[in-house]
Amino acid sequence: MKFEGRIKNARSRTKVELKKSWQLDQNFLDLWDRIKHKTAYRVNYDTQELIKTAAEGVRNMPSIPKPQIQRIKTELEFVKEAGVLQEVGGTIKSSKNREITDTRFDIPDFVGYIQSKTELTRDTISKIILNSGRLSDIFNNPQMFMDAVVRAIKDEFDRLKINGIKYEKIAGQHYEMKLFESVEVESYIEHLIAVKHQDKTLYNYILIDSLSSPERKFAAECESRDDIFFYIKLPSWFVIKTPIGNYNPDWALIKREEGDETKIYFVAETKSRQQIDDTKKLRPYEEMKIHCGEKHFAAFGNVTFQAISSVTELKDK
Repeated sequence: MKFEGRIKNARSRTKVELKKSWQLDQNFLDLWDRIKHKTAYRVNYDTQELIKTAAEGVRNMPSIPKPQIQRIKTELEFVKEAGVLQEVGGTIKSSKNREITDTRFDIPDFVGYIQSKTELTRDTISKIILNSGRLSDIFNNPQMFMDAVVRAIKDEFDRLKINGIKYEKIAGQHYEMKLFESVEVESYIEHLIAVKHQDKTLYNYILIDSLSSPERKFAAECESRDDIFFYIKLPSWFVIKTPIGNYNPDWALIKREEGDETKIYFVAETKSRQQIDDTKKLRPYEEMKIHCGEKHFAAFGNVTFQAISSVTELKDK
């Protein structure tokens, strides 16, 4: 049996606990009142723009090859001890690929299939495929063609929806403070940062998503800087709904500008400097979810959302 990665000791798991009387911390209450609201979103997009961009996406998708038969010649090796088989190995001696050129497929209702995966109208899908110039690829491999078209259309559709997204508060709906107590948090010690200044946050440890250098650096800055009054790592249940799935921002905090008594309230997403400068270094959909976070908090008017690599970059907008 082969174990991938590191084997962790279960005894190194530690419970993350709330400080006493956390519900009475005025800085937390001020911050929570600004960020606790739930929102609903609506999207605006132009169908003609979707047809144009999706057709281009389909046009640029990878080629759809015909089915192939691969023949591999392998030399097997059997290892025995006292007549008992212990191991079987093999060495590839040669291989050959042959394209099946005389295959004939029954062409399915590919427009209906794509419609079921994208929820677009048949007319819109037909125009996208015809304008892409890739319709003939369906004769090579119908299922591969349909799945590739679905991916290309979804990518472009998601971008258009998020570019036109708008959030509004849902009257009377917000995240309850009691969720902090009802959800137990426990993790391996290597994913936890011990809190030294308990008055500046809620828990005895700060839980980071991974051994993330930006998150570790940000937590250390919040601990040491005098201009950070209060900060929390937002729990996993604190999510913003988006067209591409839920988004959980990283931090919420209160900062005071030097020489100014005015408090500024922030929600922050921590990324490396390279990821902020070059969004191509972000994982798929990360940039779009960050954009949704910005639009979500813009509906509040009393808190600023930013993607940053350090506390120094926080600026009131």
